[in-house]
Amino acid sequence: MRALPLLLVLVLAGGCVGLPSLDKVQYSFVREHPEATVLGVDGQLTNRLYARFYIYYLKPGDTQKHEDVWYYHHAAEAWVAGKKECIR
Repeated sequence: MRALPLLLVLVLAGGCVGLPSLDKVQYSFVREHPEATVLGVDGQLTNRLYARFYIYYLKPGDTQKHEDVWYYHHAAEAWVAGKKECIR
């Protein structure tokens, strides 16, 4: 009977998937857009296997804030970048 709570914790912990780090997403964005000035990155887990990241940045010589959305999916114990959209 004492093993039941431990088993429950292990099952729940094994089913949880954390987000990729915001630093990793920002680093990937800067590698693709070295001229951009990143203002911020925000992440959202849409379900256990998919995540959405909002990247806010300035382009050189432009004062308008731009926003890209990058989608990641969890496959084989790692997060993989997928679709990328420029919102504004």
